[in-house]
Formats: sequence, C-alpha cells, structure tokens
Amino acid sequence: MKSIKNKIVASSLLGIFSVLVISSVMVALFSDNLITNFLNKGNEATNQFIGDFKQASQVTQNEIIEIYEEQARKKGLNLIAKDRMSLTTPFVDNQVLFIQEFISESLKLDDDIIFAAFYVVEGEDIRATKISTPQYPNGLPKGLKFNSDIDTWVGEDFEFEDGNLPGIIQRKTSGIEQVSFTYTTASGETRVVQAYDVATPVFEGEPDEIDDLMEEGEAVGYLRYVISLEKTNKFVQKTKDDLAKIIGKQEERTNTTREELIRLGKDSENQLFLALAGSAVLMTILGFAISAFVAGKISKPVTYLSKAAQEIASGHYESKVKKMSDDEIGQLCEIFENMRVQVKDFTENLQFMVDEKTKEIRFLLDNIDIAIFKIMPDKQLGDEYSKAAKQMFGDLKGKSTNEVFKALHSERTPEILDTMINEDDLTYEANSSLLPLSLKTKKNYLELSYSPHYGPEGQVSSVLVTVKDVTEVNKLKAKAEEEAEKGRFILNIASHGPENVRRFIKNEISLLEQSKDANKIQRILHTVKGNSLAYGFKDLGDHIHEFESKLQKIEGDEFVAKGQEYCQKTIMLYKGLEKTVNLYFPSSDSMGLHSRANLYLSAISELSINDNPHLQELRDIFYDKCYISFNEILDFVRKPLEPLSKRLKKPTPNLEFSDSFWLKREIEHNFRGVLNHIIRNALDHGIEEPKIRKKKGKDERGTLKFTFETKEGAGLITVQDDGAGIDLRKISERRSLSPDTTLNEIAREIFKAGFSTKDDVTEISGRGVGMDAVKVDIEELGGSIELKILSPRNGEETLQEMEEDTVPFAIIIGVPDAYIGNKNNPNNQLVA
Repeated sequence: MKSIKNKIVASSLLGIFSVLVISSVMVALFSDNLITNFLNKGNEATNQFIGDFKQASQVTQNEIIEIYEEQARKKGLNLIAKDRMSLTTPFVDNQVLFIQEFISESLKLDDDIIFAAFYVVEGEDIRATKISTPQYPNGLPKGLKFNSDIDTWVGEDFEFEDGNLPGIIQRKTSGIEQVSFTYTTASGETRVVQAYDVATPVFEGEPDEIDDLMEEGEAVGYLRYVISLEKTNKFVQKTKDDLAKIIGKQEERTNTTREELIRLGKDSENQLFLALAGSAVLMTILGFAISAFVAGKISKPVTYLSKAAQEIASGHYESKVKKMSDDEIGQLCEIFENMRVQVKDFTENLQFMVDEKTKEIRFLLDNIDIAIFKIMPDKQLGDEYSKAAKQMFGDLKGKSTNEVFKALHSERTPEILDTMINEDDLTYEANSSLLPLSLKTKKNYLELSYSPHYGPEGQVSSVLVTVKDVTEVNKLKAKAEEEAEKGRFILNIASHGPENVRRFIKNEISLLEQSKDANKIQRILHTVKGNSLAYGFKDLGDHIHEFESKLQKIEGDEFVAKGQEYCQKTIMLYKGLEKTVNLYFPSSDSMGLHSRANLYLSAISELSINDNPHLQELRDIFYDKCYISFNEILDFVRKPLEPLSKRLKKPTPNLEFSDSFWLKREIEHNFRGVLNHIIRNALDHGIEEPKIRKKKGKDERGTLKFTFETKEGAGLITVQDDGAGIDLRKISERRSLSPDTTLNEIAREIFKAGFSTKDDVTEISGRGVGMDAVKVDIEELGGSIELKILSPRNGEETLQEMEEDTVPFAIIIGVPDAYIGNKNNPNNQLVA
C-alpha cells in the first residue's frame, strides 16, 4: 500500500508538472498564433493587392473592349450612311456595274469587312445584285435569289444560308446588330467570329427626299456590311495574357516572402522551448523538496486516524480516539470519536430494535384482513405470510404457488409469475398485464395486487401478493345500483305522470293485440319500440328491438307465428311494467273519470255559460280532462330527443310551434307515436351532421317547425325541418322507378311497407316500417298524411328534370274535426 506521504509528494510533483506543461502549451500556442496572425496579415495584404490589380486590369480591359467595339459600330454606321448616299443615284440610273464594282472595292479597302452585299427588292422577290466575301472578293455567282421559306440564297449550282436577312427586310430602317457570323477566308478556312451586321434600305428618289422616303416609302434595295470584331478579340486576349503573367510574378514573390517568415517563426519557437525546459527542471527540484516536507506534517495524524478506524472496523470500540491538533485534522478526530461511541451504542441495542420491528410486522400480519404472501423463485412461497392468508389457504409452509392459485381457480398465474422472477423491470412490466386482478370462487369475489421486490442488480427477486375478499363490498355496490335504478325508474314514471303511463301501457297492449298479418306485426313492434324509448323505458325498448332483429331472419308462415309470439311476450313485459307502476303509484279511477268528464263537458257545452263564471270554470276543468294541448304533446316528445341525439352524435334540435290547438285525449297516445316517428326520422335522415351544417352556414342545431291551420272543418298540421331534404334519386334507385316518374309519385313510396333508405338496421331506423306505421295510425283515425315536395312546380317535375339529388319537403297531417277542440269557442267547434 502506498503511504499518504508518497501520494502527497507524487500529487505535488504531478501538479507542478501539469502547470509546466500547460504553461508550455499556452506559450507555444500564443507564439504560434502570433506568427500565424502575422503571416495571415501578410497574405491578406498581398491578396488584396493582387485582387485590386486584377480588378483594375479588368476595368481597363473592359474599357478597351468598349472603345474598340464602339469604333467598329461607328465605322459600320458611318459606312452605310455614306455608301447609301453614294449608291442612291447610280441605282436610280440603273448603273448596275458601278454598284457591283463599289461593293467589291469596299471589301478590298477594309480588312474588317468580311461580307458586303447589295440586294434588290421586287415585290415579294429579293435578288442579289452583288455579294462579296473574302473567299469570293469579286462576288458570288450571279442569279442568286432569296428563298424566304428556308432563309437561303439559291442559285443554279450554289446556295448558302442567311438567317439574318428576314429581320433586316422586316425592320425597313437602318440598323446594326452584334451577331455570331460564319464565313470562309480567302485560303478556304471556315471561321466563326463576333461581328456587327450593318444594313440600310435604299430608296428611289432625290437625296433631299431620303428622310421622307424612309418614313413613308418602300425600299427598292438594301446595302449590307458585316464588320468583324476578330482583331478586337485578339487584342483583348493578348491583354489578358499580359496581365496573367504580371499577376503570376507577383504571386511568386509573395510566396517567397511567406516561406521566409515561416522559417523565422520556427526558429523563435525552438529558442522559446529551450528556455521553458530549463525553467521546468529547476521548478521540479524545488517542488519536490517543499512537497516532501508538507506531506510529512499531514500524513502523521492521518496515519493515526487510519489505525483508529481499523480498530473500530474490527469491533474494538474501547480505545478512545485522541485529538491530534486544532485544525481540520483535529475536527476529524472528534468526528471519529463520536462515531465510535454511536457505533458502540447501536451495536449493543441492534438486536433489541430488530426484535421490536419484527413484533410490529407480525402484529400487522396477524390483524390485517387481507391475505398477504410472497412468491419466491422456483414457484416457492416465502416463510412469512398474514393470518388472513392462513385462514384462506391453510398453512402455507412447504406449499408451492401452484397449490395456492389452484385454490383460487387460476392455475396459469404461477407460470406467469415464474417468468417474471429473476428478470429485469422491463420484463415484469411487459407481463404484468397478464396477471389476474380479480377472481371469483364458488362463494367469494377476490381482488388481487402484485408488488415486485428488486435485487441488487435490478432483477425481480420476489413478488408480494395481496388477496382481498370483496364479496360483501360487491353486494353492497350491487344493492346500491339496484336502488339507484329503482329510483331512476320511479322518477321517470313520476315525470310522465302515473296515469299517463297507465294509458300508455293500455294503448300499447291494445295495439299489440291487433297483430294478425306479417306487415302489421312488423309495424306494431316498430311503433311500440319507438314509444317505449320515447317514454324512457330503454330496457323494454331493447327487448322489442331484439324481437325485431330475430324476425328479420324468418320468412313465411313461421314469421307470423313467431311475430305473434313476440307480441304476446311484449304484452307480458308491458303488464309487468303496469304492476310495477301500480306498486309505487296506487291506481285511481282516472279512466272512468276521463269517460265521465267527456259526458259532463258535452252537457255543459249545450248550456249558455257566457254569463255564468262558475259554469265557465267547471267547463274549463272538464275540458282539461278531455283535451290536451298540442304544446303538451310536443313537451312529451322533447324528453327522449336528448338521448337520441347523443346516440346519433348530433345536437338536440329545436322544436318550434306558435299556434295553439287541442286534441282529444283519446288520440293523445296515437299522436305521440306519430310525432315520435316523424321527429326521429328527421333527426336520423334529414338534419345533417354539425360539421356539414356549419359549412352550409346553418345553425349546428337543426330546427323542426310545426304549424296549424283549419281547412274545410278539418285541422292541418304541417311539419318541416331545415335539413338536407329528401333524397328522391336514392328512393327512385331503391324502387327501380322510371325517369318519367314525377317527384310526388316518388315521395309517396316512403309510406309503403318495408321501404327504407338506410343501408343498415339500427334500434332507431332501417327496418322500413316507420312512415308506414305513421300512415296506418293516422288513417285508422280517419285522418290523412302526405309528403309535399317544395319545388318550383310543387313536385310535378319528373326525375330526369331534377337538378339536385335532394329537395325540401313538408309533411302535412290531416286530423278530423271530431278530435280537435277549441278551448276559446264555447261550443268547442273549429273556427275556419
């Protein structure tokens, strides 16, 4: 073992050495950085000089190019301006030979001219009087004529392309244009050069008339020169080459200077490193001497403390630790002494504390009413478990997890637990969802929980299992739920009124007793289901929906037999409901009172009651017993709208009704069923989803509007929603109707038995008996129902004339006057 003294000396020397190394590195970096910055500044200045020189050279070069090009351009313009005046008079005098000689001489006198020509325009034709090139200084073969279709001069045995000529002819004025021109030299070499293409029209007239002719007249010929810029380009290239040589020499001198500076920098660095190395040796020797002295002073009390700690670790607590000094080492000695005393006391009392804790844990395990035990590796149980576990499973000593969970009827659980033990946390979490959290034995309901215990390496070493008997708790919960359901049931009856519920049950049983044929059975079951749901008897409605679903799979005579059987079962359900209503709300003779009230009202109506307030009051009392306002019926059908809307995921619609009229209570139930069907259909089929309505600018909540009017002694109730309308095209496709069928004829199909536009059957719609049932109910009362198409021609359009798939509509219900009352009329007659 190394002594602390040696460690202090070594640490001090390492510190001194580290300081020297760091200082050397910093000096080296600083010097290197200084030299690098100096070199970079030199390079920057040189590069700036070369860049400025190149820029100035480029500017000079561009100016020279502009001067040469400007001279060439002016030469071309002056040439054509002069020659145009020279050729005008000879051309007018038909001196063709003079013109030809003039063109040839122009080419010979100026080396920059590589193309000279004079053209004559005769109507649509263009002929060459003279065309001279370096290859043909005396002119190209005679008889050349320009073919404008292929932009080519064509002769007997000669032709050449001239793509610039059409632009010159079209321009009709003097002009100059820089082009890339291809020509052949006198030696036969083909060249492509940059050149100015200069041309001017020639007019027939006096010289002083030329300007006017250029503005108004037609040219009789064209003079054209092509002036090469080849000499200018050669001069520019020579200038570039000269500048490149100058710049190259400057860069060579710069590189030589840079290399010299680098060499000087390296020499300076070497000298600096030699000075640092000498200083490092001297500082190391001095540091070693100082650190050895300091280490001796510190190591002596530390060595003493080390021996004292070894005594305590060996269990010898009697030797007191002395204070060696008044500094931090002295404080450390005091701490060691306190620790010695505490360890001595703790060791002497440890067994007592362990025994006390064990008693506390045993007390908890013996008094807690939860079975607690531990699962160990290899499906073994731990030695410690709660008293409740022993009462539930017997003595667990020597038992395996298989025996315990077999008693719980969960034989697979031990296998799952066995895959978790000795595995990591991730494996436990992945498999924990497979463990049962609740089990049912023959007599009890049990809840289970699992808590893993982790070993030193993070693996699951055991699992603590708790099993709680919740049988009594579940019974209390079930009883509470039963009482709550009973409370909801009673509240539902109370909200509708017990007598109204009794009337509802009586009417439904009466309707079910009429089930004789297939169509009527289906219609009746669908109607009573909707009415039951409207009254809030969901369980009853679900039973009827189940009967409907079973009937969908049956055909023929068996359908009628089964249908009547289901109707009888439904009657028994209603009678059971009636017993429950009578149990909580004892019956009064409301049915008899209702009949007697009709007689009394009839008798009072025949009396003159205008001047007798007592008779008027009596009449109003009996009137309320015999008639019900339409608003009250709407209030009834509003109640099931909210749960229905939730199932359809739509907001509850508004029901608007402004007029007031009364119906006899004997048909109240029929009208509730009719309105229930119509409103359910509107919400399911007509009123769009909130997102669609929002896009159309409609209120997300739909609206159903009810209006009433009298006509020819009968009452007409109109129902209209603000939805998408009726899909007549879909109805036509389902019924395979002709395109010549009118919209009214198509609309009447919805009242036929078995028809529905829905593709699937739900508890709300899809069986095709809703509107059929409505029609039958209304007609059995002597009333009528029709679907009115609200189109420009009131539904007389044919299907093929229809522009949209859907059209708005209204349902009009006709009610015989015998069932309608007017409370404000003493004789209870309709006022048309």
